[in-house]
Amino acid sequence: MIKLVNEAEEQKSPTQLFTDKFEAEFVPSVLILAFSLNFAFLFLNESFSESFYRTMAVLVAASPCALAISTPSAVLSGVARASQSGVLIKGGRLLENLEELTALAFDKKGTLTEGLPKLTKAIPYKNTTKEELSTASFAVERLSDHPLAAAIDKGV
Repeated sequence: MIKLVNEAEEQKSPTQLFTDKFEAEFVPSVLILAFSLNFAFLFLNESFSESFYRTMAVLVAASPCALAISTPSAVLSGVARASQSGVLIKGGRLLENLEELTALAFDKKGTLTEGLPKLTKAIPYKNTTKEELSTASFAVERLSDHPLAAAIDKGV
């Protein structure tokens, strides 16, 4: 589990990758601009305090801290919220890809159950009736000693 969490932290989402790339060019540009504005009093007819005030205004307005912190904290918040519900999301890339999800399938390992597993809903496929689904599931699961097989037999 610890290995999975560490892998999740290492995987960056497309938004994080874009932010890192943008930040690599944005931060030095802002610092160069701010440094230049700090010495504008040498070329303009103004005092050092006015140039310094303008420099501070640019640094506050274009603060790269908000950009650098916002994306990772949003991803961390999403992963943490999911983990509170018992769902492990392996990184920001997978978290962002959830919007493209159209179907979800689970295997019979019991990883999503609590206590005794039970079948809560069975939906027959297209023209299959509930009775046909029940007969087929009983035929498939009756030979298995897996706890989920018993739950499927009872539930269908």
